[in-house]
Amino acid sequence: MNIEPTLNMVFIFLLIAFVALMLMFIYTKKVTKKMREEKEKAEADRIARQIAEKKRFKELMEEKEETEHTLGRKI
Repeated sequence: MNIEPTLNMVFIFLLIAFVALMLMFIYTKKVTKKMREEKEKAEADRIARQIAEKKRFKELMEEKEETEHTLGRKI
């Protein structure tokens, strides 16, 4: 009885399964990295928007104070 062809088929199957698992691992790692980078970019954009809003609010408050001060002097 010759089991060499069966053994060869088992080895080929295991090799294909191993390669498939490696490809899935690599793909998952790439997707995870891309998602993390997008999340970090979104967080940085959100922080930048908050800083810009605070700066704009401060400028508006300064303009309001200047206007009130100017109106207070004229009266």
